[in-house]
Amino acid sequence: MGNVQGLPPCPPDISEPHYLALLFARECMGCGQSIGATLYGELRVRFCRSCRHSRLVVLNGLDPRVDRLIYRSPEPIRVPLELSGPPVSCAIRVEADAIREKFKELLEAGDTDVLDAWEQERRMVTIERIKEARAIRAFLKSWKPNMRGLKPK
Repeated sequence: MGNVQGLPPCPPDISEPHYLALLFARECMGCGQSIGATLYGELRVRFCRSCRHSRLVVLNGLDPRVDRLIYRSPEPIRVPLELSGPPVSCAIRVEADAIREKFKELLEAGDTDVLDAWEQERRMVTIERIKEARAIRAFLKSWKPNMRGLKPK
């Protein structure tokens, strides 16, 4: 990582190899095809078009209280033509489902203090991931056009 000038630090919840693959590999993290998959920074994945449509879920229509706890794409994404309409924010389906389930479980338990603490923790983690993704986007925007970020050996 030290060979790339300006590279934001690796987020604490992922390994350096995963982080570098996320930034620089072109393979889809869903199916493994090397087709120049799109990076979704907040989601920390690269997906090809097929995996994007099968592994992401549209967040429109969710309870806003839950929606803000889920990592989502900051840029609207076009959904398949059969679901035509305006671009939407998306999240990784399994992550969104897990957060919805946890929220429902805590809500049904009736302990508002525990639910509030969990919501606050999720919100802080989500905000931190947004900051990390912005730093990654800024780095890639400046690094990609000229690839001058590599230090000579």
